[in-house]
Amino acid sequence: MFKNGLQNVLSKALVLDLMGIVKQYLFMTPSILIVSLVFIGISMAVSAILKSRFAAYSKIPLKARLTGKEVAEKMLRENGIYDVKVVSVQGFLSDHYNPLTKRLTLVLRFIAIIV
Repeated sequence: MFKNGLQNVLSKALVLDLMGIVKQYLFMTPSILIVSLVFIGISMAVSAILKSRFAAYSKIPLKARLTGKEVAEKMLRENGIYDVKVVSVQGFLSDHYNPLTKRLTLVLRFIAIIV
């Protein structure tokens, strides 16, 4: 009985202590809140502009029938780079190069280039 009572007291103390820590770190002054909201708004606007421009330019008709993967492989080979693997994946704005695995990942949906 005493053991259960002690556990209840300790658990309540721990919960209260954790709540105090959370309140301390979640506390924001109005000026910090306003600045945060301004930066969130700016980042959302930049993201929307980037996505709309990318979508608009991805609809331009292409003259060449090469995919981005083929162009990347050709550029790598012409420059003597043979240890980089080029792969195509599904996604949106997720092209990237991983230097640890030497892997160039290109989005399958938009891989093409004008000659």
